[in-house]
Amino acid sequence: MEVWLKKIRPPKYLRYFFFIIYRWYSSYSSEKPTAQYTAAIFLAIPHTFIYILICSLSNVQRISKGNMLLFISFILVLHYYLFLYKAKWKGFLKEFKHLDKKKRVKGTFLVFLYLIFCFFIAIYSAVIRSNENSDSYKLETSISNSLDTYGIAKCLSIQKESSSNFVFFEFYIDDRRVLGATAIEAVDESLINKYFKVKYSSKKINESKLLLNQPVTDTNAIKAAGFTLGR
Repeated sequence: MEVWLKKIRPPKYLRYFFFIIYRWYSSYSSEKPTAQYTAAIFLAIPHTFIYILICSLSNVQRISKGNMLLFISFILVLHYYLFLYKAKWKGFLKEFKHLDKKKRVKGTFLVFLYLIFCFFIAIYSAVIRSNENSDSYKLETSISNSLDTYGIAKCLSIQKESSSNFVFFEFYIDDRRVLGATAIEAVDESLINKYFKVKYSSKKINESKLLLNQPVTDTNAIKAAGFTLGR
């Protein structure tokens, strides 16, 4: 295991960036013994931005603090084994020691360009995701505003998906069985086979929304809504 960990190396462009950051930090700081740690941590920053992009492309609506802390810890450990373990960084310094001052200045520009690019794609993906959520909210609000009639519905099932979850339900209008679905954030399977108020459109019966914050326990009201208890 130790031999394998010693052999793994980051891609050449990351070794190059490490060298540039190390030399840049060493030039402007009297704390030269910490330069290798600064370089490794500095490179971890854009990779955190990349994580945000991956979450966005995976349609993850929210990045929890726990997941973010777990990922940051993983990145720091990974960078330790890529750059600092068994003083690998010393070999990277030798690999690029032939670069003159002019090329190092160019390398510094490339490092900051890389950081800005990663930051930009993370912000861009977050903005796109925010706009999608806003459009979804507007659509849901528009449908909700068109609903004008209340009834009682029974929760049938909950479907879990990567981007969103849905609760499926049924209710009756003049002995006609109507099926509906409502998007939910948290999955709670204890809701299944429970009764709740439902709001639907008298003009477009298929437009409906289950009101999970308004449970119904009155058996007489449930029977009057067309349900047979115990079924």
